[in-house]
Amino acid sequence: NDVEGGGKYSVMASRLEYVQCLKFFAMLTTNYSQELCLCNKKENPEATCQVCRGISPLGNPEPPYLDIIRMMPDDMVPMHKRPIVQIHGSVHAPKTIVLSREGYRSLLHGQPNYRDFLKSVMMSRTILYLGFSFTDDYLNEVRSDVMSMKTHSPETKNLAYGIINDKSQSHCLYYDQHEG
Repeated sequence: NDVEGGGKYSVMASRLEYVQCLKFFAMLTTNYSQELCLCNKKENPEATCQVCRGISPLGNPEPPYLDIIRMMPDDMVPMHKRPIVQIHGSVHAPKTIVLSREGYRSLLHGQPNYRDFLKSVMMSRTILYLGFSFTDDYLNEVRSDVMSMKTHSPETKNLAYGIINDKSQSHCLYYDQHEG
């Protein structure tokens, strides 16, 4: 794996290593692929992380939604034990991959636990969006529901942070002022 070995994707490997050092409890990703795999196959060939098991909203079993919402660990949870949910599906379970507007609509409106989970996470946790385009209509619909409950106070000023490419300063300022 070039990402693991530092081959032609060494920048990506260093970014993933950095992300693994951050203090967070769970990760939700729109990636279908293996870049976030946490298995150390060299030391334990039988190891499987949640990325390798294909934990996604359309998978079986469903992700540990309630655990992610309710648990607040006191210490840093080892990376391999943190829940990782591939919210658009996984290459390990191709039938779970969502690519079309119809698929997104079905996921949001046909899986009530999923919509409730997203809203709960957005209301109760500070979100860090990495490389998120803010163009997914269904995620924006959920974000809009949450924003409609927001009052203007110091406690709710920053509901989320985003690290995204190719956005103008005025675009970023707009998100800071209007999107929390």
